[in-house]
Amino acid sequence: MFASSQIYITPEEYLELEENSPIKYEYIDGYIIETLQEYILINPKKPRVECFRRNEDGLWVLQSYVGEETSFQLQSINFAGTMTQLYEDVDFPSPA
Repeated sequence: MFASSQIYITPEEYLELEENSPIKYEYIDGYIIETLQEYILINPKKPRVECFRRNEDGLWVLQSYVGEETSFQLQSINFAGTMTQLYEDVDFPSPA
């Protein structure tokens, strides 16, 4: 049995670790691995999620979720949530 521990790090610390890591899991020789079916980009400045899904033809299709009351789905892991849950404790800047 292996014990595992978790630590909490900031996004900046994660990116620094990832940047310095000799192993890159997402890409092999510049190509996205074939088993990847979905990935998301979360906007840190406003409630917006860009979800890219690979369709049956191998093409990437964009699904955008916008607004604080919007629900979203991550089909690859059978997860549904709301933007309110995702952005809990996030204070967005006021529009100028």
